[in-house]
Amino acid sequence: MLMEPPADKVRIAGPCPGIQFDLGGMSLAELRSQARRELLTAAIDYTSGYRDAAVPTSPDAPLLVTGHQAELFHPGVWFKNFVLSRLADQHAGVGIHLVIDSDTLHSPSVRVPTGSPTAPRAEAVRLDRLDTRLPVEELRVTDNALFESFGQRATDTIAPLIPNPLVRDWWPSVVAASRRTDGKLGLAIAQARHELEAKWGAASLEVPISHCCQLPSFQRFVAALLLDVERLHQAYNDSLAEYRRAHHLRNEAQPMPDLATEGTWLETPLWVWTHGRPQRRPLFVERSAGKLKLSNREQWTVELEYRSHERLAEQLADLAANGVKIRTRALTTTLFARTVLGDLFLHGIGGAKYDEVTDDLARRLWGCPPPGYLTLSATLQLPIEHRHVGDEQIRSVQHQLRDCQWHPERMLPSEPSAEAKDALSAKEKWIHTAKTESNARDRHRAIEAANQVLRGAVETRAAELEAELANLSIAARATAVLDSREYAFCLYPEQDLRQRMTKLVDQAL
Repeated sequence: MLMEPPADKVRIAGPCPGIQFDLGGMSLAELRSQARRELLTAAIDYTSGYRDAAVPTSPDAPLLVTGHQAELFHPGVWFKNFVLSRLADQHAGVGIHLVIDSDTLHSPSVRVPTGSPTAPRAEAVRLDRLDTRLPVEELRVTDNALFESFGQRATDTIAPLIPNPLVRDWWPSVVAASRRTDGKLGLAIAQARHELEAKWGAASLEVPISHCCQLPSFQRFVAALLLDVERLHQAYNDSLAEYRRAHHLRNEAQPMPDLATEGTWLETPLWVWTHGRPQRRPLFVERSAGKLKLSNREQWTVELEYRSHERLAEQLADLAANGVKIRTRALTTTLFARTVLGDLFLHGIGGAKYDEVTDDLARRLWGCPPPGYLTLSATLQLPIEHRHVGDEQIRSVQHQLRDCQWHPERMLPSEPSAEAKDALSAKEKWIHTAKTESNARDRHRAIEAANQVLRGAVETRAAELEAELANLSIAARATAVLDSREYAFCLYPEQDLRQRMTKLVDQAL
């Protein structure tokens, strides 16, 4: 388990006062005040549709925010949500989880272990026949029979290893949620998971990022980025370059590619798609006299006025009302969440690593980083009794096998044969004889002849080690399957997972 900073040093605070926005006369403090009200209302309205949404009533209550994709993530990710609830309670605040439904689904299947503890394997169990190229907010269940049977199929697959997985009794809640979300698979999973958190005693709100991207405060935020697109483009690429230099990365696609330039068009760190063509594409901007053109550089282009931030924000809202979806990408999601929405953001290790770029981007744009973030991570494995074999055990046996070949004297039994003793004496004699031009050939032949005898003396031991290495390799493959932390939380037994999650949160806080 990782928690940085430590629990006793967690500080919840607003943004650096040095950050200044010019948003048609609206300061950052005013934008944050507006955004917090809008976010809280949206989260309460959304959460109330499927579970209790009781939160502190004070408008000044701290907002603690986290987020993740709408998928069946592993318990180490889920850990953030329970810490979010506990921290919000400790600070008389509100915890809000952003469901990142603007991302694409990693896979239409879920990896499920099966087989035996000595010979396990992971199988892909399909959720549905989905087009994973589409953003999750656009995905709807296409094969109801396949989707509704997932819980039983996953249960049957893992049954030899886990006889009572959570998914068996929980999946009907996902199916029920899919009916109230018009078949939106990602939101169905997220809502059913959030209901389960309430059952386990966690109090928080949730709202999809797609809902946040319709808020007036978001339109003002995007308007500010677009009206400063040249500086945004340069600062984004400079921040990535600095990150690559600091981390000695030569791959220009890491941690993400630079924003592109196509003639007079500048790529922005935003996605765009339309209701009629829901494939997401990078949003490009071209500025000309009094006009701002937006395009996906394929079939869609629109021209807007930019007399003021306020006017541009209104036009962006009109586009949203007419089915144009402008969504944040990874860095701008946390830039908006940390700078505008919340007082403290809870990251996993991956997000925290990339938010080094976000911090640098904010410094370049506004002269000061956003509020700090908390980095959380936990590792839980399925409760399956099995032999644990690691790389060190395999390396030890491989080293001994090399000695049988090249230094067989190290592997001799405690009572070697007379022939082996003679060979050992001969080898030691020649080893300690300085090599010269005249004796080099005789010395080499004598040492090799001694080695041949010594290899014969350890032949049985070498065969034993070969067999041990083969068994260890099999066990190591089984260990890799069973010790993975990446299995979905719903594959764990409910009581076991709940107890371990509670213990982890208690240890963290």
